[in-house]
Amino acid sequence: MVEGVSEEVYFNRIARLSETYSLSVKVSKDKDCLGIINNCARESKRIGLEKDDLRAAVFDLDVVDRKTLEEAKKKAEKENILLLTTNLSFEFWLLLHLEENPRVHSQDEYEALLSQHLGYKYKKSKGIKDKVNLDSIEDAVKRAKKILRDSDPIACKTIQNSTNLWKIVAMILDLGE
Repeated sequence: MVEGVSEEVYFNRIARLSETYSLSVKVSKDKDCLGIINNCARESKRIGLEKDDLRAAVFDLDVVDRKTLEEAKKKAEKENILLLTTNLSFEFWLLLHLEENPRVHSQDEYEALLSQHLGYKYKKSKGIKDKVNLDSIEDAVKRAKKILRDSDPIACKTIQNSTNLWKIVAMILDLGE
């Protein structure tokens, strides 16, 4: 279960690259982190996923306070849902496909830097499809792990320009995690 369209575009691309997993990517109706977790749990039951099936909730930390994140982590653990977060936004994860540890401080800066790399205006609905391949993904995983080796979303909250998305992407694409 993902927060928005940029995440959906990306994970659908990952689904096409995966030889190991079958992925179902849904955009949550609720955009707050607890709502995303609840939607993930409901959708998992609706489509008949088992407790052992990998389920994840993906969201940005730009508007999530620490107390709410701690509550979300407890809820996700109870529901056996992996929390995947990016601080500040998902576009930071996309930038890691293109460069080493970009230091930006706002959504506008993320999008401007992505546009520079792409050579055209970045649009969430288009993603960076032509730049997402196994090599760039492996680079992004390595770069993200240098910044945040701990996949705990609470640790991610403490470091701007960090993400724990590497954990599931490495798993899906069998990159040794």
